[in-house]
Parts: sequence; C-alpha cells; structure tokens
Amino acid sequence: MSNWREILLNGCIITGVVLISVFVYYYSKGECPKDTMACASGGFCISSKSVCNQEYDCPDKEDEDPVLCADLHGSSGLIENILNISLLSEDNQMEELCGIENYPKESCQCGFSTRIYCNEAGFVEIPQGISVGVSYLILSNNGIKTLGRNSLRTFNLTLLHMENNELDHIEPQAFAQQQFLQKLFLMNNKLRTLPFGTFTGLTNLEWLHIDNNMIQKIDFDNFGIMKKLKWLDMSHNFLSFEENEAFPLMSELVELFLNHNQIKYITNDTFNNLVYLDLLCLSSNTITAIEIGAFINLKRLKELNLDGNHLKTITPELFKSQKYLIKLSLGNNPLTYLNNELFTPLRNLRSLHLEDLEIANINTEMLKCTRALQWVYFQSYTYCTYAPSVPRCRPLSDGISSRDRLLSKPIFRYSNWIMCLITLSGNSLVLFGRFLFRDENKNLSIVIKNLAIGDSLMGVYLLIIAYHDLKYRDNYNEFARKWMSSWDCVITGMIGMTSLEVSVMFLVFLSLDRYFAITMPYKKHGSLNFKETWRVVFCIWCFGISVSVIPIVGFLSSTKFYGINGLCLPLYIDDPYLIGWQYSAIIFFGINAPSLLVIIYTYAGMFISIKNTRNATSIPETDCEFAIRFLFIVLANIACWLPIIIAKMVVYFKVDVTADVYGWLVVFILPINSSLNPILYTFTTRKYRSRIVNVPNCFMKITKFGGAHLAGDIFKISQKDISKSEDNS
Repeated sequence: MSNWREILLNGCIITGVVLISVFVYYYSKGECPKDTMACASGGFCISSKSVCNQEYDCPDKEDEDPVLCADLHGSSGLIENILNISLLSEDNQMEELCGIENYPKESCQCGFSTRIYCNEAGFVEIPQGISVGVSYLILSNNGIKTLGRNSLRTFNLTLLHMENNELDHIEPQAFAQQQFLQKLFLMNNKLRTLPFGTFTGLTNLEWLHIDNNMIQKIDFDNFGIMKKLKWLDMSHNFLSFEENEAFPLMSELVELFLNHNQIKYITNDTFNNLVYLDLLCLSSNTITAIEIGAFINLKRLKELNLDGNHLKTITPELFKSQKYLIKLSLGNNPLTYLNNELFTPLRNLRSLHLEDLEIANINTEMLKCTRALQWVYFQSYTYCTYAPSVPRCRPLSDGISSRDRLLSKPIFRYSNWIMCLITLSGNSLVLFGRFLFRDENKNLSIVIKNLAIGDSLMGVYLLIIAYHDLKYRDNYNEFARKWMSSWDCVITGMIGMTSLEVSVMFLVFLSLDRYFAITMPYKKHGSLNFKETWRVVFCIWCFGISVSVIPIVGFLSSTKFYGINGLCLPLYIDDPYLIGWQYSAIIFFGINAPSLLVIIYTYAGMFISIKNTRNATSIPETDCEFAIRFLFIVLANIACWLPIIIAKMVVYFKVDVTADVYGWLVVFILPINSSLNPILYTFTTRKYRSRIVNVPNCFMKITKFGGAHLAGDIFKISQKDISKSEDNS
C-alpha cells in the first residue's frame, strides 16, 4: 500500500512539473511566428513581405514607417516604388483624351494626350505607322527580340518602357534619333552584350534600367555619351570587370546599381570618375578584394552596399574619404575581423548592416566614433551589447534578454523568482531536516546533504540573476556589456556551472551506490564506508569547481566564456560556435550525457534486479522504496537534461533552435532539477514526512523536560515507529 502511495505522490509531482513546463513554454513564445512582424498595437502579426509595401497593414501604420522603409530598402526600393506607382496610376487613371491619331487601337491604349500603352499586345517588333508626337511608349510584356537601327526612327520619345520582352540585340545607332529620351527601361530581357554605339544619341537620358538581363560584356565608353545620366541600374547580370576597365566621367550620376553580378575585384580606377555618386550598390557579387583607393574620389557617397560578397579583410583606410556616408552594408561576407579604426571616419553614419558576421574582435570602441548611428544590424543580439548608444539594434532579443530587460519576458521573470524560492527553501529544509534528525544511513545522509548544498547554489545563482534583472530594468542594454564582461558575471556563471556539475555527479554517485546495494546486497564491495563516502564527496566538489574554473584559466583570465549572454551560463545553443564552444561541448557530451546514460542504466539494472529477486530473496523495504522513488528521479533528470542535450546536438547539424525554445530551456528547464531534487529525494520519503509531522510533539517534549540536550534522542525515530505512523494514517 505504501509503495502505491509513493508512486502516486511522485507521479503527481512529475505530471505537475510537465504541465508547468508546457505552460511556461506556451507563454514564453513570441507573439508572432518567424518571418512576421508584430504590430505595436498588439494582436496583429503581418508577413515580412507586407512591411514597406506601400499598404497600411497595421492599425497604427507602423509597417510603413518612412524611417524604417528608407533604411530597409534604400533608394533602390524608392525608385522601384515610384516607377510601379507611376505606371499603375497612369494605367488606372487613363484619360480618354488622346492627341495621337494613328496607333494600333485594337492592341494599345492612348491617354494623357501623347502616351501609348501597349502592354501584353503580342508585338514581336516595334509597331510602326504611329503618328508623330508620342512622348511615352509602353511596350512591356511583349515578344520583341530586336531593336533595329530604324525601329525608333519616327519617334521623339521621353520615355521608352520595354520590360519583359525577348530583346537580345540592340543595333548600333538604334537610339540615334532619341535625343529627347529621358527614361529607358530594358529590364528583364535577354541582352548579352552592349557594344560601343549602343546608346549613341541618348544625350539627355537620366534613367537607364538594364537590370535582369544576361549581360556579360559592356563597353564603358557607351556611358560617356550620356552626360545627364542620374540613375543607372545594371543589377542581376553576369558582369565581371577587367582590371583596366573604368567608368568614364559621369558628372551627374548619383546612383549606380551593380548588385547580383560576377564582379571579383575593384581597382582604384573602377569608380574614380564618378565623383558625384550618392549610392553604390555592389551586393551579391564575388568580390574578394578592394584596392585601398577604390572609393577615395567618392567623397559625396551616402550609401554603400557590399553585402553578400567574398571579402575576408577590409583595410582600415578604405572609407577614409566617406565622411558623408549615411548607410553602409558589409553583412554576409566571410569577415571575422574588423579594425577598430574602420568606422572612425564615418561621422555621419546612421545605418550599419553587419548581418551574418562573426566578429571575433568586436568591442565597445569599434562604434564609439559613429555618434550619429541610429540603426545597426548584427548576426546575434549579443553584439548589440557592444553598441549601447545606438537606439535601434537588431536582432531585438536572443530569446532571453532584450534591450530593456535582462529577462525579456514576464513569464521568464516570474518563473526565475519562483524557481529561486523553491530551490532555496526546499534545499534549506532538506539541510535542516538532515542535520536535525539522526539518520540510520549516515552515508546516504552525507550525500543528500551535499546534493542539497549543490542545488542551493543554483538557487543563489537564480537570485543573483533576478537581482540584476531588477537592477538594470528598462535600460539593460546600456549596462549589458559591462555586466557580461565583469567578474561578477564570471563568479555568477561559476556558481551556476558548479551547481549543475556537482548535482549531476552526486546523482550518478547515488545511482551507483543504490545499484550496488540492491543488486549485490551481500557483497562487501556493494557499498562504501563512512570515510570512503567523504572522500568521494570531496572529489565530486573538487571536480565540479574545477570544471567551472578551467575555462577561466584556459582563456587567460578572459570573461568571454561566461559572458556570452546575460545569464552568464555558456550553453552555446543560440550561437554554437562562439569562443569556448569546444569546452562546452565536452561538458555536455563528454560528462552530462554519459552521466544521464549511467543513471538510466543503473535504474534499469535495479528494476530488473528487484523483479528477478522479489520471490527468491528479501530486499529491504527501504531499498524498494528508494527504487520506486528513483524511477521518478530518473524521469526528472531525463526531462531536464535530454532537451538541452538534444538542442545542443541539433545546432551542430545546422538545425535552427528558435529563440523561444532557447529561452525556455535556459530559464526554466535547466534549473528545474535543483528544485525537484529535494522533493524527490527527501520530501516524498516516509521517514522525512513522519519526522516533520512529529516536530511539534518533539518541541513540546523539549519544553516539558527543560533542555535542548534531549532533542537528539527525541528526533531519533526508528523504522518501526515510522511504520506505525504510516499504518495509523
């Protein structure tokens, strides 16, 4: 009957813990799933594609915030939006008034007096016979393959739009008569080469879009003709500049897009003549090197995009002339080191993109001179702590901390305090009971006491974290780097690490001790004597402390191992390859995972031994009770360590562990063992419950006899008394 009580009681505890874990995880999840944005008004999640799409999707319209949209999309997005909106409005607001007499009326539309719209008209060549006077000719989404020398002879256009055709050849002199043409759109065609003479006659051209073609070779002298060109888009082609190739003098060119090409090298001469350039986009090429003076004449440059290239190093003098630079993108390059002086000249820099960069030498001095910086984008939230003065930093959180709080979510703060109080109070009661009551099994009592001390350290660790969460409330990022790099954080991490490893080792020792006691009850080597037990306890403490101290010695007194996050506990799940990840992997895969397997194996062995010898020999009732209770102890250990070990394992196989899961594991699951151990090892035992029930009577006897010296004899209760107490209940 008593065994069933043990099973029911422990089962209820484990079930309750599982339900609480699910509850904590559910309320720790972000409001919006991945690739969505949460509206500030709450209750709304919109797709990332809906951000800055010219439509208001959030009730408070923050998804179209001008500052955010300008920073995300820059001028390229602005031009594209202007073009799309312009064409859309012209198409939707077509005026019936038309000043053109002759045009293909069955295939085209005429509006705004002199504009001809032939979208998806099925043309395979430029339509002829159209009256003189056309200013806009829209021929998008047709099948035109060639633009001949005489194709535009009868037109005097200001805009020609030939997007999404089959155009693969432009004859020289094709634009010879188009001296009034200002905007030319040839994107999404099949052009491969642009020989000299292709753009002859375009002396007043301002916009040229030849992106999304197959251009491999272009004669740069073509651009010398277009003296008034302001926007040039050659992105999404196959261009690869030769070392002697350079743009000619283009005094009015302000924006140049060369992204998504095959450019490998930037020389000092490539952009030397583009002195009035405001924007240069070179993202998603294969650039491996940039000469030191490549941008020296681009003194008016405001936006530079080098994202997604193959740059391994950047000389600190590269941006020395860019004092007016507002936006710089260096993300998605194999850069691991950035010189501290690299950003010093950039006094007006407002937006810095460093996504997907593992910056080994990042420090607070790196961005100290960029006082105008408003936006910075990093690979992980940890880097945001090195830029405390930047008002907008992404990512917003690492799953645990945010810009405002060490523990970003209320459920984390509540669970941290609750776990702290349960751990400290529970283990304090264990120590109180074990020291107050005399236990017949002194060896087991010694181990349980030390296990309680080890688990109490986890309570101390949680208390320190809770205190600093309150201390840095509402302005955590301002002090985050100071806290994470301090020796206070190191000591806090050492306390948590020592608690974890000591607890694991004591559980292994207990499991082995009980295993030998049950499977080999009549052999002398089945259990240790009093002195041997103390030696093992001493060795476990030395081992646990050594495990926490070694990384400090190994990293030459560096605080980086424990300072990888605000909790000062190096799990390496959110960023598995930060400094010291090898040591963390050794601890979890070389110590904790095998320890868990040992615990599971010993329990299985005890269970089999009890089952096989139940009828053959008599096993002490206390050992049977311990085996039953140990089942739930094993389940608790599995529930604690298995998710963490699995999470650490899958990140090395490039499996993404969400910030929600990471925060749940670190804040709630990791310390749960320390709060459960006193319950499972002590509070659920009949002996401890009987003694607790008997405490009031004992104190009455002490008072009656007038001496505390009798307490030891009064609190000493035999197993027979416990059995009677259980029977009476």
